Amino acid sequence: MTMEEMKLVLRRVKIKATPKQIAIFSEIANSLKPLEACQLHRIVSRRIAIDLATVYRTLTLFKVKGIVREVADKSGVIYYEIIDADNSVHPHFKCVKCDEYSCLRTLAPEESQYLTYLAKECIVSGIEITLSGVCEKCQEREE
Repeated sequence: MTMEEMKLVLRRVKIKATPKQIAIFSEIANSLKPLEACQLHRIVSRRIAIDLATVYRTLTLFKVKGIVREVADKSGVIYYEIIDADNSVHPHFKCVKCDEYSCLRTLAPEESQYLTYLAKECIVSGIEITLSGVCEKCQEREE
């Protein structure tokens, strides 16, 4: 996502495109995996002066405005990822060795519909799927 596209997204949801907000949004938008607030703070603070509280406030604002979503693991750690244009449902993989999260392929519409069907008469507002195991990198290290 280019800088202009990011500014456009922020303006569309009525967020002032400050350098700090652009820096945080840029990292989330260009990441191939969900990131936690502390990771974002470490990465962004290498480029600009920013405190952790600002990162949390910005993430909360982005979530409220519907441009990022939270992905929580079973230990309670919250990760953030961009919500793409079609808000596609995709599962995640969490490695039990290195604790890294990764995004898996987007579910086909019929796969999402089937998961929604499993809820019977309930109103589904979201689908979160996390698979766990050992990632390819950790498997290679063990060999």
